[in-house]
Amino acid sequence: MSSIERAQYMTAAIQATLYNAHFDTGGVPFTAEDLMGTGDRAARKTAAAKGKIESMLMLTEISQQKPGDTSGLPDWASDLGKAKGLDRKSTRLNSSH
Repeated sequence: MSSIERAQYMTAAIQATLYNAHFDTGGVPFTAEDLMGTGDRAARKTAAAKGKIESMLMLTEISQQKPGDTSGLPDWASDLGKAKGLDRKSTRLNSSH
């Protein structure tokens, strides 16, 4: 990267930081690449919206499950429940008191 390109990138990075601080970015922050014309902010916005929809659908499905049912949960969530002492048959924490 030449010194001119580096300076342009630094200027774009500062401008992106200012945009992110002062404007509503809709959850998708500006990057230096966006301001230099090499980034694809529209694709990132689309991917973020898709991710939010997938999360909402998963949460809806999970909220309709019976207590203790871990089907449909991601592995990390099932493992987290096991680490906290939850078992499949009960939604109560296993405790010694």
